[in-house]
Amino acid sequence: MVEAIKLAFSNTTGMDIKKIASEDGNGFYTFFDMQNVTACNPVYYFGVHQQRAKLEMIKNVLSLKNLRLTQRLTATYKRQFLFEWQSYYRSAITRQLPEALNQLLITDKKKKQIRLLSDLILTKDDFFAFILQSWEIHKFSFSRCVFEHRPKDLENSIYPHFIYKDEQDKIHTRGRTTLTEGQLKLAISERHVVIANFFEKEDKWHCLFSTYKAIGGNESPHIGEPHYHYVSSSWGYSKEQVLNQLSSYRYSLNSLYLKFEGRT
Repeated sequence: MVEAIKLAFSNTTGMDIKKIASEDGNGFYTFFDMQNVTACNPVYYFGVHQQRAKLEMIKNVLSLKNLRLTQRLTATYKRQFLFEWQSYYRSAITRQLPEALNQLLITDKKKKQIRLLSDLILTKDDFFAFILQSWEIHKFSFSRCVFEHRPKDLENSIYPHFIYKDEQDKIHTRGRTTLTEGQLKLAISERHVVIANFFEKEDKWHCLFSTYKAIGGNESPHIGEPHYHYVSSSWGYSKEQVLNQLSSYRYSLNSLYLKFEGRT
């Protein structure tokens, strides 16, 4: 697996990087979009993302200072970011996970899966470690699908290149739009985004999925309760059926509610 970590920079897939000039013209916004992937090695997937994102941020900082990232500096930063990823990887792969997560991937009984997860509080660090360990220890590949829907009332509106709401509730946009400030806030608060994470081996799969609202604890009826949902191939669904449901504006899927703690 050391080789897989070393090769992370040789793979440039898995993330889309976009830059848009700021309002005053003295800088720019940088967006990192982790694209959908199917049956991948998650060490590559997340290793590429972390290292490329850090290198891109260094380029941005130097660019604002009218400095250039030389070949020598590039090599130095690549070594540094590779070392940081290796450290992060080792921490995740050696993390002691709750026994419920350790047992989850080795059972195909629905009742036992429910029993294992019913009292679990999934943390951000445990979730990431679970993704890597499911590959390294149990040989489950990783897939991620993201589905986004705009509010129905705004479907035919012209959206700007991006919409961002800062901590003071101020809206920032770039590009032409027909949306008012109130509609821009609605476009952020009411957009429906589903993130589905699949763990697959042969004909078996497990899925942990959530929405932006659910992760933030803003999804009714669980206001103030950040959460994920769980379903697997043992629940009588095919993967295609789950994807079809999650890709719809409002899904209807029998699943297990799973508490989530996003802080480290």
